[in-house]
Amino acid sequence: MVQHKTTTYNCEAQLLCNIVTNVSGTTINLSWQNGGGAVPLMRYKIYRGTDSTNIALIDSTISTAYSNTGLTIGTRYFYRLSALDSTGFEGSKSYAASAFVTS
Repeated sequence: MVQHKTTTYNCEAQLLCNIVTNVSGTTINLSWQNGGGAVPLMRYKIYRGTDSTNIALIDSTISTAYSNTGLTIGTRYFYRLSALDSTGFEGSKSYAASAFVTS
């Protein structure tokens, strides 16, 4: 069963917004929208944890989508994202989006 959840907040207040999680088997697919800004964004950092505050960096990407594979069934995962701009500055982390792996 594919689950779909959208976490939405004001794009003008955040560099990253409208984070969407889709669960398929033991994979959680993330996608998000670039909220814009004066300096172009070059890379996104993906943080994950089993609660919304205790998170660790798991990867980075230049895309506005990411697939997290090989996850544990019966576990809820929380994701927060940050963006690196062309000067190397890392913005604040997004609000948390979560998904539950059921099968």
